[in-house]
Amino acid sequence: MSKVNRVDISEESQFTIKTALINDSVVSYDACSSNRKADYSEEHFRYIGKGKIHTIDGIDQESKEENHFWVYR
Repeated sequence: MSKVNRVDISEESQFTIKTALINDSVVSYDACSSNRKADYSEEHFRYIGKGKIHTIDGIDQESKEENHFWVYR
């Protein structure tokens, strides 16, 4: 079983600014996981792709692992 690393999507974290580098573009995201089949409802989330965490609250992240990213609908 693969380990799922999720970004906290609690009420407090909705004000955290998170960006990812996906296909050479920096984009905002709301949730991420190392597992593409993570349980993010398509009713509430839209999958935006696979890439690396870029920044969290403006602080550069030295992410070496790729993750999958979603945004709220």
